[in-house]
Amino acid sequence: MKITTQKNECPIARASEMVGDTWILLIIRELLRGTKRFSEIQQALISDESKCCINSRTLTQRLKKLEQEQILKRKSIPHEMPPRVEYSLTAKGRALSKIVDDLKRFGQKYL
Repeated sequence: MKITTQKNECPIARASEMVGDTWILLIIRELLRGTKRFSEIQQALISDESKCCINSRTLTQRLKKLEQEQILKRKSIPHEMPPRVEYSLTAKGRALSKIVDDLKRFGQKYL
């Protein structure tokens, strides 16, 4: 039996496929605070309780996914040595701020 995948038409399912990963939501949270470099994002994702952090490969993958989804923009600054890259949210990415805030309030109240 061949299983075919179809594009999900449910807006909740489509949105959760786009940002349903824990790291993605935490990256968005950090970029809601302002433009950041790769190392600044990685450092911000260190958990005080578990001393666990995202590895470079995973962060790179998530940043590329967010760029493909047009949630963030990547800006290269080539005239600096070494060349610098900054990440910031697009209007689409900033539209997720209410969701991130609501998740924070839920976590503070119930978890």
